[in-house]
Amino acid sequence: MKSRAVAILGMHRCGTSMTARIVNLLGAYLGREEDLMGPALDNLAGFWERWDLMEFHDKALQSMGRTWDDPSPTPDWGALPQAPNLERELIAKVEDVFTGRPLWAFKDPRACLLLPLWKNALSALKVECRAIVMVRNPVDAIGSLARRNGYSREKCCALWELHYQQVMHHLGETPHVIVLFEELCSAPAVQIEKLASALEICVDEKAIANAARSIMPDLIHSHSRGKYRLPVQVEETYELLRKKALRLK
Repeated sequence: MKSRAVAILGMHRCGTSMTARIVNLLGAYLGREEDLMGPALDNLAGFWERWDLMEFHDKALQSMGRTWDDPSPTPDWGALPQAPNLERELIAKVEDVFTGRPLWAFKDPRACLLLPLWKNALSALKVECRAIVMVRNPVDAIGSLARRNGYSREKCCALWELHYQQVMHHLGETPHVIVLFEELCSAPAVQIEKLASALEICVDEKAIANAARSIMPDLIHSHSRGKYRLPVQVEETYELLRKKALRLK
């Protein structure tokens, strides 16, 4: 059976959880309820993220001598001696969890830092992959992460930049669509319809309306007020992503 995967990518606090639930409601399999991280104080609507993949991503990052919140440059994946073993492990995991699922999705911001691993594994399995890149105003995303984790804004800026630079560098020819968090929240039905079309997911108006109802704007507590000056590189990256938003590449 032909299998298609949707990779939901983006920095922490940028709406990837919300988007994973939307894609799930549009028909993509995420996993059994017990496989997924439930709601928490910092994400009351739920993470819609698999525990096993998050743990695997942490393991892969640790094998590279880093963690998800390390803003230093990532090493060249192809030069890592552990890369083949990690790719084989991911292939086995995908086969075990997603075999027989014509449309499935995975979400974890850590995947932004491990795209070569995912691309190689899915290529070996001959799984067609498309990606959603969620982008939120970095002032809001950085402020939210700084409050949640107690990090400096400088560190959060560096992490934001690293995640999106990695995504833009490694996606390459992988078909992907960039979605702006603010537009998805302000006009959910319109944006979800465009998203479904870009991903070639056939859904009706009822499914789109149902997915739109899953968005909970009352849970969004950080709104930009222009009080924090972003580094020039972050501003330039954000502007580039904004210009490419909702254009399938």
